[in-house]
Amino acid sequence: MANKPSSIDRLPEELRSQIAALRRNGRTIDEIRDHLEQLDVTVSRSALGRHVKSLAEIGDQIRRSETMAKFVVDRFGEESDDRLARANMRILQGALLEILTEDRVDDDGQPVTLSPAEAKELSLSLQRLVSAQRMDADRELRLKAEFAKTAAAAAEKAMKQQGMSADTIQLVRHAVLGTG
Repeated sequence: MANKPSSIDRLPEELRSQIAALRRNGRTIDEIRDHLEQLDVTVSRSALGRHVKSLAEIGDQIRRSETMAKFVVDRFGEESDDRLARANMRILQGALLEILTEDRVDDDGQPVTLSPAEAKELSLSLQRLVSAQRMDADRELRLKAEFAKTAAAAAEKAMKQQGMSADTIQLVRHAVLGTG
């Protein structure tokens, strides 16, 4: 979501991969910078620091996502069900909220803004999330209504078998369904 590529982003992919590998192997920012200077590549310490920090943040986000996915699967199982869908909606909602509220800067310290295409995609994601939540709520209401009808029919049948009066049956039916 950066306006322009940072000085590190403008480096060849091979060098960016080397930076990531060195960091994964526990190298400090100064050690990575020394390595780049040996390759005749000059980058500012602050830009490299921001890049390394963003690598760590990406790693943290991936670990959080993996932890959430594992929790959801452990909690709800591999089968897709209502609880899993709701959990996924909450995860997406949290991620979108984080994108919208986090102060972001690129590797050169410049503020990051959404491009029109990114804003459109984010807007569509929010719209789809709200739609999914509305469909979930509607489905839950339908299921509750179906359950109430089934319960009322079973109760009515049992009451008839017990010889209860039509007035009593009507009263129970009204209590269960809220109708006459």
